[in-house]
Amino acid sequence: MNHTHALITMPAILMLAVVIFAGIFCSRRETSAPFSGDRLTVMTINVWSGLDYRGTLIMGEYEIPGIREKRYQALLGEIRRLSPDIIGINEANFLPDYVERLAGDLDYDFIFHVGVSGARVGRLGIPWNLREGDALLARRGMGLEFVGRKHLGGGGFVANWASFHTEDATQVLVGSVNAGWRKIFVAVTHLHASPGDSAENREYLGNLA
Repeated sequence: MNHTHALITMPAILMLAVVIFAGIFCSRRETSAPFSGDRLTVMTINVWSGLDYRGTLIMGEYEIPGIREKRYQALLGEIRRLSPDIIGINEANFLPDYVERLAGDLDYDFIFHVGVSGARVGRLGIPWNLREGDALLARRGMGLEFVGRKHLGGGGFVANWASFHTEDATQVLVGSVNAGWRKIFVAVTHLHASPGDSAENREYLGNLA
């Protein structure tokens, strides 16, 4: 889903990549139960912030709180039905509140990183209601750990403790889990889907009109 406004153009493609480290641990973590299944199940979903991405001090919202809560409960029910081992989340807003609640309701561990939030220090900043980003959730006992976050594109500065940017910003968030004797690296990213603003693309789109 593309969102274009004066402050930020939101990315639109979400992708979850799972990379299995070709090696064997010498010992297991005592705090993590060994993975007992014969396969690892992964789910990825754009939960959509519900914002219209227009505004400077505060952004408009498409949903009233009651509708947003119904959508959240529907998501919760579907995740419980599918029961994935690992979940990649995009467009979670407001962070960290959204993923803290989701992980708590599911009894999963989580890591997150803010992706777009305008000018902000901690929870305070503008747009007031935008502190959006990506997250990874994993079943408790799999030893989910934060590995790193890489800025992929867009100007400015974005961190969990502060941010300052006025244009689109993309990132990849990487975590790791333990599955039996294997360490598995999991990456979630949210990429831009619109074509580049070039003369060639404008001519091509004009011919389609």
